[in-house]
Amino acid sequence: MSHVIKAVLHNPSHPEYGQITIPFPIPSDEYDQTIEMLQAIELGFSINRDSIVDEVESPYKPLALLKNTMVNVDQLDYLAKRLAGFCAEETSQFQALAHHLNLCDIKDLINLTFCCQKATVITDFSDLEKIGHSHYIHLCGGSDVTEDLEYLDGEETAYLLIGSGAGVITPFGVVYDNGMTLEQVYNGRQFPAYPYDSRLMVLEVTPKRGLPEGKNPEYLYLPAAENQIERTLVRVGVTSPHEAQVRLVFDELPEELAEALDLEQLAGNDLLGLNRLCRTIEPMNDAEMEKLNAAVLMAKAPDIVFLCRLAENLEQFVSTPGVQTPEKYSKHMTRESGHSEQGVLHLTLTTAESWYYLTLPAPEEKLEDAKRNLDVEDFDQAMIAGVKYTALHLDRLIPTDCITVDGAIALAQCLREMEQEDNGLTKFLAILTAEQPDTFTQALNIAMNRDNYELVPEKAEEYGKQVLRRAGAGDGLIAAIDGYMDFAQLGSDSLAEDSVRRTEFGLVRRMSEPFPPQKFGQTMG
Repeated sequence: MSHVIKAVLHNPSHPEYGQITIPFPIPSDEYDQTIEMLQAIELGFSINRDSIVDEVESPYKPLALLKNTMVNVDQLDYLAKRLAGFCAEETSQFQALAHHLNLCDIKDLINLTFCCQKATVITDFSDLEKIGHSHYIHLCGGSDVTEDLEYLDGEETAYLLIGSGAGVITPFGVVYDNGMTLEQVYNGRQFPAYPYDSRLMVLEVTPKRGLPEGKNPEYLYLPAAENQIERTLVRVGVTSPHEAQVRLVFDELPEELAEALDLEQLAGNDLLGLNRLCRTIEPMNDAEMEKLNAAVLMAKAPDIVFLCRLAENLEQFVSTPGVQTPEKYSKHMTRESGHSEQGVLHLTLTTAESWYYLTLPAPEEKLEDAKRNLDVEDFDQAMIAGVKYTALHLDRLIPTDCITVDGAIALAQCLREMEQEDNGLTKFLAILTAEQPDTFTQALNIAMNRDNYELVPEKAEEYGKQVLRRAGAGDGLIAAIDGYMDFAQLGSDSLAEDSVRRTEFGLVRRMSEPFPPQKFGQTMG
């Protein structure tokens, strides 16, 4: 990056420390090193003006007036960033006005970058039509005046401007200030928002206690250097992230990652984690971003720290185009492996350094392979970061509290067996709905004791006949008494007596010990 300003600075309190030369703008990846260099001569510890400018080298010649003035390194950096974004016309406007107004204070020069666009500067008198049009645009504040210009007599407008006698001759052209005033957009402490280069996130930062009168918000552009974050916080009057309140202004994060972060509910404590995350993501290409999206969707990440480690270990993931859910991943792996069965339960396992996606049920060698990849002797040494079920509804009906890998292995085996049973999975869903387990362990116990439950017919008449069969009556006897016995009444009475529960998956009965009594008529309604 070519510099806009190169300044030679010294410490007025310790001139014996010598000078330091710094080019501006400071690249983000060189900011911490620059602050360390300044601190070596006891500068850069404060956000106040602590440096004297000995020399200035810049294509913006009026900046030479900064010589022998007090500045702060962040002020020079911000001014350089503002000027680096100027077009040729803005450059002429800034230089002509800075010379005309004889500005030598850095605060004034920064504020000039926000209002110099209102002035008209004539550097070439050969095209009066162009001068007139340009002047009209400046008077209108740069707004869209395309239709007006079609009817504007540019030459006449230029003659009126030049004939007004309001122009001031400068080395950078004849400048007409058009009534411009030096507005205090920059208050001398907090810098106005200005995303200089491409950043993944822009955050507004204020104190939790609120902004004092006369103070403005600050802005962080992530990823940022650690010293940039620290100095930004100090400029709004806080000394640590937990004292700050942050609000998202803009982001270009991958879609699934942004959703997982819940960007509308950010807190000051999230700052360092967000910065670490953005620093990891910034160099990624489009394919890696897509891969990260899929990994986030699979992992069900619980917090920012988890997402950081996910992004930092992305090379451990195998990218499969079109596969972005555990269900699709399981089917893909089934095709690749040649097995006819797909997994029923998918775990995201993680340690401080490694990740592994385990599809269950799995053979013993696959479980051992998972341990080797995680570098653990026992699954208790890994964290379960995500749980997904292939079957619908299990995600919401089975809690993750108290889940263990061994427990998940046992449940996966039960689910596989249910696939071979008549309405086995439907019955399990009905049982879960009726029992409403609070922990994974309770859900596993239900799965292992599912023979203690049965689905019962929806019609009371059919249930009445089922009651008779449980009592030992055969189909011949039931057929013989048909027409003499009210099976529907028997069924209705028995449904209530047996505490049968209605669920969205059907009616279910606990056989060893009925469900707690409740009015069945209300349950059936």
